[in-house]
Amino acid sequence: MLEGLFNQLAAKSPPPAMAVPPVPSEKSETKAEIEKAALSALDRKKLLAYLDAIDETDQDIIDEYLMECGKDAAVLARELQHADDCSQINSGDDTGLVQCCDCRQLSGGACQLHGWRVVVNKRRRCDNFEALQKAPGRR
Repeated sequence: MLEGLFNQLAAKSPPPAMAVPPVPSEKSETKAEIEKAALSALDRKKLLAYLDAIDETDQDIIDEYLMECGKDAAVLARELQHADDCSQINSGDDTGLVQCCDCRQLSGGACQLHGWRVVVNKRRRCDNFEALQKAPGRR
């Protein structure tokens, strides 16, 4: 008896008031919108070289990265600096770059001034770097 009732209910479509409204799809950025990002040809070339240097190959991630850089001048400036630093390091020159693990501002695995998490062997530009005083005889 119940089986027949369930079959009847399953065969009926819900009344319009109970129907689930369609879920709007998320707006995805189109290739044209990505290309509209305010990136000069030189900036785009630097950022693509940086992504290549860090072995980023996922085209969706690359497109999103370039789009985000093009939307915000502060993000673009920071990422261009990362790109320049990476190029400098890859050429064997670490002038002006420091490691957090050598700084007095480091406490509990993070920078007390900037809140940066320490990444082992990562070199950064930092105007607030204060070298650790090494104890005599320690290297």
